[in-house]
Amino acid sequence: MQIRKNVKNLSDADREKFVNAILKLKKAPSLLHPNDSTYGRYDDYVEMHMHAMMVMSPSDPADDPDWYPGWAHNGPAFLPWHRIYLLQFEKDLRSISKDNSLTIPYWDWTDNDSSPFSENFIGTNGEETSNNSPGKVMDGPFAYDGPNHWTLVIKDSPQDPNHLTRGFGRRTDARRLPTPVQVDRAMQISIYDSPVWKLGSPGFRTAIEVPLHNLVHRWVNGTMMNMTSPNDPVFWLHHANIDRLWGDWQRLHPTVCPFLPSKYAPEGHNLYDMLIFSDSVHNHTGIKTTRVVNTLNHDLLGYRYDSDPKEETMEILEKEVKIREKVEPAKHKLSAFPTMDEIT
Repeated sequence: MQIRKNVKNLSDADREKFVNAILKLKKAPSLLHPNDSTYGRYDDYVEMHMHAMMVMSPSDPADDPDWYPGWAHNGPAFLPWHRIYLLQFEKDLRSISKDNSLTIPYWDWTDNDSSPFSENFIGTNGEETSNNSPGKVMDGPFAYDGPNHWTLVIKDSPQDPNHLTRGFGRRTDARRLPTPVQVDRAMQISIYDSPVWKLGSPGFRTAIEVPLHNLVHRWVNGTMMNMTSPNDPVFWLHHANIDRLWGDWQRLHPTVCPFLPSKYAPEGHNLYDMLIFSDSVHNHTGIKTTRVVNTLNHDLLGYRYDSDPKEETMEILEKEVKIREKVEPAKHKLSAFPTMDEIT
């Protein structure tokens, strides 16, 4: 069982191994662009994330009942999609570094001691600007002007800079990171998601994605505000914490279904749907397709967090689901998962 650590619990060797693995992955051959040495394997992950957002409907969701949330955001699959995305990235880091103990650390944004922003790890803030906009990251291993010459290849727009930018708390709508009170408020919600199963539908998924996840992206600012936000390696530490909180929420609500719905959500966002990472254009991602139902317990996927209770005996989800789903609309509780026959 692999253990993902809080940033504050990393040794100097842990930090060095993680950084070096990312730098190696950046230089490894791309699967999406195998004949173009401009791209590296790390850039594949940036492109996957960008494309997952680009397929979102361009219309206004307030006026369009058929508005589609894309593959990874603003819908129930937000947490399962990113869980598999991080897991495959982590596997690539292990492979490129030949270190099976390597894991993605998590950044607990409610704890100042957990900050990853130091010169010997992820780098610090972007340089100051006259108009308080994001500035160029000048230090750390991912600085464009540093010895590793970290260069952004996949960008939202060709006009975007080739270097990382950050601007901590410079946006008026993101002066501070999430607080423990805000996290606790989300954790107390006792339903995963609800109709219409997209955008801001009430539930834990929306509460973790919109007020918390989005706020952290805005607080870091700069590169983290783009569809290509994985260009900033802090993306992985941020999303590892999101993934950790999903597991914490499941433990707080053991009688509640860890994922909804089983049907009626957009494609890729239902319990037995395949998560979508590719289409006819992006069909060589290297990520093995899997159903949402297979992502719900991170213990089964081979990793835990150092904050998980050591004495925990979390119930293992059955691979062959035989008990009928029963939803009480007033309570939004689920007794068990539906069978495949019952949703077709």
